[in-house]
Amino acid sequence: MQNPIHFGAGDEALLKAAGYTHTFWPARWHDIGSTESGPKLHGYPDSHVWTLSCNFSEHEIVVCGGVVVSAEYVPIGPSGSEY
Repeated sequence: MQNPIHFGAGDEALLKAAGYTHTFWPARWHDIGSTESGPKLHGYPDSHVWTLSCNFSEHEIVVCGGVVVSAEYVPIGPSGSEY
């Protein structure tokens, strides 16, 4: 297992300076269980998403609880759609 990458205020300032935009997604949980199966929670915790678009791609960094949980490039077509 890889060591967690912690995200702090200094990292936020660096991403802002590099041109990333920030979106906050509040936690959202739903009980999708039934009386037969019992409770079953489905959803996600509070998330901070940092996005940078350039050269037909988008770099996205997702932070939950002060830890980077995802960082990936997504190719974007000339019309704005994903390849």
